[in-house]
Amino acid sequence: MKPIILITGATSGVGFGICERLLTQLCVPSPPDAEPQRFARPSDNKQSNGISLPCESLVLLLACRSIQRGERSRQKLLDSLDHTINKLKQTSTYDGQAERFRSNLVIEVVYCDLGVIKSVYECAKDINARLPYVSHLVLNAGTSSVIGINFFQAAKDVLSNPVLALTSPTYKIEAVGETSSDGLGWVFQCNVFGHYVLYRALLPSLEKCPSSFSRVIWMSSHEALPEAFSIDDWQLTKTTLPYEGSKYEMDLLSATLDRSAELSTERKDPSVRHFTVHPGVVSTEIVEINWFLKILKMGLFYLVRLLLSPHHTIDPIKGAISATHLLLVSSHLLPSSLDPPTPSPPPKAALGTGLESHETSTAPIKFGSRTNWLGNEYVAVDPVYGWQENESVAKELLARLETLYTEFLQKASATD
Repeated sequence: MKPIILITGATSGVGFGICERLLTQLCVPSPPDAEPQRFARPSDNKQSNGISLPCESLVLLLACRSIQRGERSRQKLLDSLDHTINKLKQTSTYDGQAERFRSNLVIEVVYCDLGVIKSVYECAKDINARLPYVSHLVLNAGTSSVIGINFFQAAKDVLSNPVLALTSPTYKIEAVGETSSDGLGWVFQCNVFGHYVLYRALLPSLEKCPSSFSRVIWMSSHEALPEAFSIDDWQLTKTTLPYEGSKYEMDLLSATLDRSAELSTERKDPSVRHFTVHPGVVSTEIVEINWFLKILKMGLFYLVRLLLSPHHTIDPIKGAISATHLLLVSSHLLPSSLDPPTPSPPPKAALGTGLESHETSTAPIKFGSRTNWLGNEYVAVDPVYGWQENESVAKELLARLETLYTEFLQKASATD
């Protein structure tokens, strides 16, 4: 099967890191990111049911709101890939895999502005019409509403507990009440609803995937907290933590969609699986700061990694490993969403926040990027915190999104 992969927010940050890491991995017959991690389900089944390896062809769709930036990113990816191939060709074990893959690689930029719902529908409509199927959908793009930093609180937190302060910061100041041109909460639309619309509109193409199931990967965050979410403010216009709330909504949606598919009586196996991942703590441009703060931030990030924080992946390529693992790993190694999780120890980000006491025995699984103190990356598993309290609320949230999706679909159809 030729993989056809769509990634949102692919021009920078973690999204670009996912693309670059994926292309590098597929240059070798047996990509390291396809290997089982410590949480893998025991199985003697060797069938892939995913990307056939070695992979000799790929269609990679970069979904972004600026075609010009997308084309620049496309060229950067190709230049990086050619550099990797040249290095591989100088090794004694090179077998030509990278050049075969490169000759059959198609990278295409598609326009998709999550802040304009009509744009999302049009993107999906175009893909459904032109391509035979979509095998993987990575819902990565996101926006933050941070408008400032409480420097006094930041200094106090860093001095008292640097690891916690730089993993789950409490000193960010976020805008409250921002709305989009579509009349929805701004962060809610860009991070949650826009992605839900893209998934729903692409569902016909996802269900046509020749593999046993297609994969939808929701990019969450280590800052996704149940305390930041309330169903009474599901569009996140009243909360002071809209970013954290939006990422927790993604956790709930992904888990609910995946469990609903696996429990479905309409088919023996689900045709679409949903997975939740997060990149750890990565240095990106999602929050604009001056050059001095950038240098200070990077220095502190590396310091807390040396203090044994596993969450500070820092480099977007390292943070991308949870997503590329889910893109590449054989399906027989993937845990079911109905399996009890075997989580890593509670993250340091949870200590002191009350999250370490949340019930995890029935919680869905969330895949997170990690590094050791030397910067060697790997993937770990955590539960979705607060699931026991919010499982029924998650179903209500999904129902509200589906109703909203239908309303916008009718509006889009009326203007065609």
